[in-house]
Amino acid sequence: MFLKKSFIGKQTLSVMLVCAMVSAMGVTSAITTTATVNDKQTADASTVQTESSANTYGLKDNIQDGVILHAWEWSLSNIKDRLPQIAQAGYTAVQTTVLQHCKESTAGKANDGWWVYYQPASFALETQSGYSALGTKADLEALCTEADKYGIKVIVDVVANHLGNQKGYDLSPSIPDDIRNDSNCWHSDGFKEINYGNRYSITHGSMNGLPDLNTENSKIQTYVKNYLRECIDTGVDGFRFDAAKHISVPDEGGEYTFWSNVIPDATSYAKTKGVNLYCYGEVLNQTTEGGGPAITGYTKYMSVTENTVGNSIRTSMKKKNVQGVADGSYHKGTSPDKAVLWAESHDTYANQSENEYERSVDVSDFDINKTWGMVAARNKATALYFARTNGFATKIGTVNSTQCFSNEVIAVNKFHNKYAGQNEYVAYSGSVAYVERGTDGVVLVNVGGSSQQVSVPAHIMKDGTYKDQITGNTFTVSNKQISGQIGETGIAVVYNATENPTQPTQPTQPTTKPTEKPTTVGESYMIGDANGDNTVDMKDCVLMQKVVVGSTTLTGKSLKSADVTGDNKVSVGDIVAVMRYLVGYTNTYKIGTLVGVENPTSPTTPTTPTTPVPGNMVSLDPSAIATGTERWVLYVWKSDTDNKWINMSGSGSSFKADIPDGYTNFIVVRMNGGTTENNWNNKWNQSPDLSTSNGTVVKATGWGANGTFTVTQSK
Repeated sequence: MFLKKSFIGKQTLSVMLVCAMVSAMGVTSAITTTATVNDKQTADASTVQTESSANTYGLKDNIQDGVILHAWEWSLSNIKDRLPQIAQAGYTAVQTTVLQHCKESTAGKANDGWWVYYQPASFALETQSGYSALGTKADLEALCTEADKYGIKVIVDVVANHLGNQKGYDLSPSIPDDIRNDSNCWHSDGFKEINYGNRYSITHGSMNGLPDLNTENSKIQTYVKNYLRECIDTGVDGFRFDAAKHISVPDEGGEYTFWSNVIPDATSYAKTKGVNLYCYGEVLNQTTEGGGPAITGYTKYMSVTENTVGNSIRTSMKKKNVQGVADGSYHKGTSPDKAVLWAESHDTYANQSENEYERSVDVSDFDINKTWGMVAARNKATALYFARTNGFATKIGTVNSTQCFSNEVIAVNKFHNKYAGQNEYVAYSGSVAYVERGTDGVVLVNVGGSSQQVSVPAHIMKDGTYKDQITGNTFTVSNKQISGQIGETGIAVVYNATENPTQPTQPTQPTTKPTEKPTTVGESYMIGDANGDNTVDMKDCVLMQKVVVGSTTLTGKSLKSADVTGDNKVSVGDIVAVMRYLVGYTNTYKIGTLVGVENPTSPTTPTTPTTPVPGNMVSLDPSAIATGTERWVLYVWKSDTDNKWINMSGSGSSFKADIPDGYTNFIVVRMNGGTTENNWNNKWNQSPDLSTSNGTVVKATGWGANGTFTVTQSK
């Protein structure tokens, strides 16, 4: 408020694939298979890939079940660059700022001009390069395409209640004439300020001088519908509707059809693209003020913000009021599975209200994150983490605060995802407020400060020994008491994680290794070129079809080339992807790209030097993926029983460690910075297998699949 991919058309591709003759016991038979590929099959294949990516990071398929990062004022390209961090941090969705063409350019503007985005001029994505500091429609499509690879959903903020003014209550000249000059597009009271004691004024009056659209008008509804479809075509998964409370619901009268027409239209259209659309509305305070409807008038169509819950908890946290922090109610009476909670929002941060319950700019990150611990630990309600700008002097589009990636926030996010759907119990004792989940998890917050030894009553948590996922401290539950040490963040996220891999029996990353080692260093293959003729064409589809029906098998480079979708097998999804590529569809899987094949030293048959190998200094530059919250260590080995963990020292882009004499094989491991013990349970992710014979200068280059990161290695 002011204050997945898209698939082309319904085409069907039919290809007759005539496979080679198969001889068995002297009998020759011809296998003829017709592969019919339509949008649903392609969407299903994409859904499987997205769900697999999401499962790698523990993300939820339904946005309501996960947590949302509000990347406020981040450019679309900056969001795209940080998708690996966003996934690793446990955010199911990322929300953009408003992307509609706005009344004036924001290029080069400082963040104190944020309000311009909430004064759009039209219902269309920005296409003019250099006009918006956030980016263009093409940037949004690139973001959505990349987000699909991580299982991250993209939510776009939408302003449909009003358009921009010129000054006072005048219409901006940037508004299209078709809307600007049509009086039926505006509420007759749209140029009078809102009286919050009167519901009609709330839905028909002007908000802070912004002319109010006649959202009952079919032309306006059509404009909004088309805009939502435009966004869905780029790959968007959901929408946040600004000022939703200022648009009437059908419960108020048969003429109020905006929500009952617009959201079902967008939802149905998204389904044709394989997307389960998520929508929520900004509904501030009570809907009943001025004689308005109950909150159910809105939740029939979408989830809604429970703003006063988060605002009250945040203010109570600041005042060290533990009872106020342990607020388990929903003030509007919203059903939890329709509620959006937050620790703060862009309005509470940027509007600088005189009402301290609606102002968060003066609340520390320390208290914001503790508030996040309480709201994001809840059951069924989603929660939105607002990424601050650290003031308003920096340029729109830049990323300032990275508190959204702090250890305590990440731990809470993963707790939320792990306990989705499990019972909750909100309580307080002494200076500690806490949320128990299921029978074996709890988030505890020391409202009075930071580190503290605590013992509080357990209500639904069973006896046992548990681990704080932030510090590694041990907590026990015995005789209905939860006891342990909360760390200096003031938050403890207590449960026993099971999603991290245990130490593998072989000294290598716990991921699937290639079925066949390449024989030549520097050997490469082309994605989609199953027959190895350096061209991707229908011959490759024929060969892949033979693999699917079991008449042939592939190994080595051929197998890697044919495994277009990266799921370690050749399936119909791979054939579909190549066929779409051949007819000009979006190349999601980089088909036709040459990929180099690594030649790691296999830890199953480690190289044993015939003479002692002198110690080697490994230098690491992790800056491409580092968040500053991790520890960097080496895992070195000669055999399954002869291996060591070695701490790396340094900071920023330079870390170093000595590999002892006799060891040549190593892995660089990114450890949970909140832990001190080196083991596979505390590992966040790791490099591929490396060898000192290939060089000891290692540079991180990006994120790989299944908990790995990519590197280059040189002498």
